Amino acid sequence: MPKISNITMSTLDLQRLLDEAAVLAVKRVLKEVGLTRDDISYTQAVKRYGKWFKDHYLAGRLKGEKKGTGKNAKLHFSIAEIESLQSAEAINASWIRRG
Repeated sequence: MPKISNITMSTLDLQRLLDEAAVLAVKRVLKEVGLTRDDISYTQAVKRYGKWFKDHYLAGRLKGEKKGTGKNAKLHFSIAEIESLQSAEAINASWIRRG
């Protein structure tokens, strides 16, 4: 992994980054203690995330896991993984816009 140094960001960007990290951390803890489900079926994910989800799934950026042993078993995806990818893309896009 390349060494990163001399990163500069505004206070607002740092606050957004920390807020997003906190939200993701809380979601992970809730999942681990069993208070929320972290999986979503392919159909539910398409309804919830739309074209963005389909594009990322077809590009291989999201991996589903079959629930069951049959050949028609439903694919399930991690909500935390989906939302982490969305957050990373949003942060990256904001950095690119700033040039």
